[in-house]
Amino acid sequence: ADGGATAPDLADTAPTSEQPTATTAEDAPGAELAPDTERAPARRAGRIPPALRGAASDVRRWTVDTGLPAATVIGRVTARHGSYATVGTWELARRGWARLTFGDLNEAIRAARAAGDLGQVAELEARKQASADARMARVKTLLQAASKTPKVLGMFSAGLLALLTVAGMVAQIRPGGTTFTGVWAGFGDALATGADWALWAGTMLPWLALAGLGVIGVAGYALGRSTGRAPQWAQSGAAAPSQAVVIDETTIAQALGTLGIKAINDHLKQGLPLQYTAMPHRTTNEDGEKDVGITAQVRLPGGTAASEVIKQSTKLAAALARASVEVWPSVGEDEGLLNLWIADRGSLDGNAPSWPWLERTEAIDLYQGVPIGRTLDGRTIIAPVDGASYLVGGRPGQGKSQFVRTLVCGAMFDPRARIRVYVLASNNDFAAMRPRLERYRTGLGRETIAAVLEEMKELYTELERRGEYMEAHGYDTASDAGFEPIVAVFDEIHQAFQHRDKELRTEISAYAEDLAKLARKYGILVIYSTQSADAQSIPKGVTRQSQQRVAYSVVDQPANDGLLGSGSYKRGVTATSLRPGNKKYHGDRGKSVTVGLVPDANWAMCCGFMIPSEVLPELTERALAVHEQAAHQAPLESTQPETRDLLSDVAECLHGDDKVKATDMASRLRDLAPHYTPYKHLSGQGLADQLAEHGVTVPKTSVLTVYAERVHHALADREGGNPQP
Repeated sequence: ADGGATAPDLADTAPTSEQPTATTAEDAPGAELAPDTERAPARRAGRIPPALRGAASDVRRWTVDTGLPAATVIGRVTARHGSYATVGTWELARRGWARLTFGDLNEAIRAARAAGDLGQVAELEARKQASADARMARVKTLLQAASKTPKVLGMFSAGLLALLTVAGMVAQIRPGGTTFTGVWAGFGDALATGADWALWAGTMLPWLALAGLGVIGVAGYALGRSTGRAPQWAQSGAAAPSQAVVIDETTIAQALGTLGIKAINDHLKQGLPLQYTAMPHRTTNEDGEKDVGITAQVRLPGGTAASEVIKQSTKLAAALARASVEVWPSVGEDEGLLNLWIADRGSLDGNAPSWPWLERTEAIDLYQGVPIGRTLDGRTIIAPVDGASYLVGGRPGQGKSQFVRTLVCGAMFDPRARIRVYVLASNNDFAAMRPRLERYRTGLGRETIAAVLEEMKELYTELERRGEYMEAHGYDTASDAGFEPIVAVFDEIHQAFQHRDKELRTEISAYAEDLAKLARKYGILVIYSTQSADAQSIPKGVTRQSQQRVAYSVVDQPANDGLLGSGSYKRGVTATSLRPGNKKYHGDRGKSVTVGLVPDANWAMCCGFMIPSEVLPELTERALAVHEQAAHQAPLESTQPETRDLLSDVAECLHGDDKVKATDMASRLRDLAPHYTPYKHLSGQGLADQLAEHGVTVPKTSVLTVYAERVHHALADREGGNPQP
């Protein structure tokens, strides 16, 4: 039977290269042992169980398909809920600290003081004082109770000892009862038991503290979850950063298609592409850095106006996966052209950049402008001065005072600049710069508003004088004429425009409009600042005539157009999209929408430079040093200081007039002797005081006036002759 095996049967049992034979070197007589290195691969292959073959690929597939997604979900859930607990617990601690230190009241007081609402400030301070007094009364009550504790314990102990003594004596006398010592022994046992309980309670204190922390943690988690504050990537269903929308012509077309504008939808349904007059692209700033956003320009189809898209800017931002402040549509050269600027996600967050002149020690030419901030694409904005007039506004605490202070800080480094600041509120925004200011007035009273009117009248007189001088000598600009730049700041000017005295507010409004229109030509920079910017607060003429308009976050369209000009909101030039910030949430503090600041743009977003309040005194000292140094650098033929005769100079400057306003006469004296220090900052009142010392009375009817006859009489009396006409 064995010999009957067929050839195929033998072939099935023959060894092959894939199925090694079971015969080894030890089995073959006389065969040489093969080296171990030759036998090792065969042994390893034979030891892998068939059930495990291909398991590595299964593990790898499970890891990719199941393990990593599960780990991602677990990590996201852990991070999200851990963030809820952390944020909520921190908020509880913050609220507790604020309650302990009257933090909320202090913040409300600061806001009311910044808004100039002194009545609200007084009310809040009274509430704060009442709360502090009540807290102090409670503390005093506790201290008094603590001071009486030893006395109370002593009395209680004495009473207890007396009671135990009487009880022991009664027990000793009664037959069959306990003894005197038995009563005291029982009291001792009770004390020992109480001590044991006290020790046990002491061992439980850590557990009680841990339970208290757990309660706080649960409360914090509940508070954090109710606010939903967690990292974006940890939110349920959050997309990874790599899955952010890529902005190109396709995504812009898709986003425009979500707005429900019929002409655009019909165009896209036909499969027609949009006409891009500028394809989506990034620009490069002067430092060679790429823009933080993408610019595009689209010719809208079917006669669609760009304003129709602008009305739905929030919906457009949502379609582009952006915050509303990160998408800026506006009207191009004609109504059918849509300009788009789309910021990178989160690129507008963060603090304002530092002012580049923080370390400055050299003099400047104010007519060349002051660096005020950066555009969204990183270009430095130089705020113009020559030919400029400013209207700055927005909600309180968003950066308008910082903008104006930056302009003033720049002006301080021009030794020629004469800076005058009027604040129609009670705050210290400009107090640190006072040593370098020619005039500084604060307050809400009628006296301050009357001083504003007098200043405006004086500025108007000065611009008339400068205009006559430029016309007579053929100068085109104030800079060419060599006029000292005058910077006049009127902060919270709406208080004057809304004053209850109709005659006073009407006159101020008229002068304010004239100065905004005319003063800029003659080296006088007028800056109006306000936190109330609607048509009832700011005269339309002031908005219309102000060449540079700056709007921080505003509430609505009337406030927006009150600052940036009528129709700005509809054209997409709007500050309503700017997110108001505070100390806890930065928002868009320090960012503003501007008109007239960037030469090659109808409007521009400005990220304002930051000047910390604590450096203002040092900046002022350096500016004063520059001012004093320039005063000593005037070239003189001799080392002797220049002396002049005031009466003779006044007589020379009369120019044949019978009478001259004192402010005009002071200006004429500066023109006569521009390097003479006593004349440089001479005011009308100062001139009147000095003339009085020479026997010349300067009367005041509506304004201080210098009469030629009195000057000539004073000269004649001094020289002992007849007055000369």
